[in-house]
Amino acid sequence: MKETARLLIVAGGTGGHISPGLALAEEAVARKAEVLFLSIPRNRGYAGFAGMPFTVEFYDAPALKKDIRMVLRFPFDFFRALKQASAVIRHFQPTAVIALGGYPSLPAAAAAILAKKPLFLCEQNAVAGKVTRMLKRFAAMTFLTFGEEDASSMLTGNPVRIKLRKRAAPYLKKKRTLRAHPTVLALGGSQGAAQLNEMLMRLWVEYPELAMRLNWIVQAGASLADELQKRVDFLLQAPLRKRIAVFGFDADIFRHFEKADICFSRAGAGNITEAVLFRLPMILLPYPFAADNHQRANAEVAVRSGAALLIDRKDTDPRELAEALEKLMQKSEYKKMTERAGQLAQPEAAGRILDEVILRSNP
Repeated sequence: MKETARLLIVAGGTGGHISPGLALAEEAVARKAEVLFLSIPRNRGYAGFAGMPFTVEFYDAPALKKDIRMVLRFPFDFFRALKQASAVIRHFQPTAVIALGGYPSLPAAAAAILAKKPLFLCEQNAVAGKVTRMLKRFAAMTFLTFGEEDASSMLTGNPVRIKLRKRAAPYLKKKRTLRAHPTVLALGGSQGAAQLNEMLMRLWVEYPELAMRLNWIVQAGASLADELQKRVDFLLQAPLRKRIAVFGFDADIFRHFEKADICFSRAGAGNITEAVLFRLPMILLPYPFAADNHQRANAEVAVRSGAALLIDRKDTDPRELAEALEKLMQKSEYKKMTERAGQLAQPEAAGRILDEVILRSNP
């Protein structure tokens, strides 16, 4: 008889790493596995940890930064984190360790290798991160959101939470039709994206007739929402102002996905994953300073699939955004892109990953 799976899931830093980790943890608990989630102290207040049916612990994984003092301290800080992770592994005795990438996963992954525990990696981006590249040869399998499989990797998609899968399911099943006044959901992220906000502001000012044909829901970021709202109130005429809703942060962000027809966002793996679950065609504005230009690579995958249009620029000129919106407002183009978005969605990613983890860690 196979033993009960005991999974150590390691994720920290940004929501782009933590959220798929939580999705895997939820799915594992639903399968009666025992789960320990390991993160870093800066994530203690992460809202997604509240009420989870598994233990969350924290350890002091050091950041990989170029600051000379951090570089000199790194070996000592890494060794301390390695000892902490090794103690967690000795106590919990996982049957497998799943690392979600980024510096928070590196010491725990190293501890798993030293303890001869099966190690699995999840890579969210089309360009593998530094930690994934370092660890891949030690991993039993690397799970990819984008890209091509090889002998040591498997294309599964990005894991999403059970609640999100249930909410998105009706939209993934039905065909979308273009409404008379489509709604654009603009996602700058919880911290906001100044470039995206400014591009929208310029579009509303320079292309008012186009803007009036649409409704707008804008996640401007907690630190930037008030400023954007003031500019909307001051610069735009009342009829257009009524079509624009600006907010900073919403714990229930997916209610806005349910209202949307088009998504305009950065090209993070999480944004793309969530948009295609709702069959939303995308206009993607990659963050130009992302490590290894990975957002551009993510966007190119979505563009090649036919689910997205790309705006690749560092300034805030709205001309390409206007052209992309005009294209998406053609019914035939909209229908085609919603179909391609649905084809890109992989709602069962968490289940596929856990099937493989359990199979390979219980020979």
